[in-house]
Amino acid sequence: MGASANAFRRVERVPLADEIIAQIVERIRSGSLRPGDRLPTELELVEQFGVSRSSVREALKGLEILGIVTRTNSGTFISATSPASALTRYLSADFIARRLEVVDVYEARRILEVELTTLALRNVSGHDIEYLRELADRMAATPLEDLDAYMDLDRVFHSEICNLSGNAILATMWLIAFDVFAEIRRSVPPTDAFRRLSDERHRLLVQALASGDPDHVRRTVSESLAIGEKDIVQALEKAR
Repeated sequence: MGASANAFRRVERVPLADEIIAQIVERIRSGSLRPGDRLPTELELVEQFGVSRSSVREALKGLEILGIVTRTNSGTFISATSPASALTRYLSADFIARRLEVVDVYEARRILEVELTTLALRNVSGHDIEYLRELADRMAATPLEDLDAYMDLDRVFHSEICNLSGNAILATMWLIAFDVFAEIRRSVPPTDAFRRLSDERHRLLVQALASGDPDHVRRTVSESLAIGEKDIVQALEKAR
């Protein structure tokens, strides 16, 4: 089979499946591959990447688990997911496959969340404060073993604040960072002691927003993220 301008690059580094996934996801991010597009056959991918069939199958299986591709009897197709969804899933997989540094995730959250929460002061109302307080109470009442429910409420809580900033682009970027963080948090469930501390930090953030003081808000968000980062890093070190 002759070379094609759209052919993938031969894989020369390991792990091979990760490199295959990376190249396919990059095509999705650049728009070269769009929802509904059909990927080359396994044999064509083997030739283009210059790897074994098992490596191609491993990569395709990983992409399927992430929801990035759909495999049918007719072939393998790019799923109808948004670029943001694909990126979130890929970054989550990247953490699992290559131990993406937790500090990178928290740095992204810190840059975005501190600014977005401060910007929210422009639009936050008494009604918003009451709603955030209600969400914090619901989180505190969630059983420790129901981590999914807790993370869903946590997402709603912070999304509400980010949306109050009025900056849809930054809020979307934050959502990607948070969803990657959520996958990491699920891989390292919090202890009961940390959950209680987390609940207290959410209440303090509501108080900071109610105060209307930008410095108070920035300090509270930064301290909360530093505490969360330290907890996950220590838990990961124990698990290694």
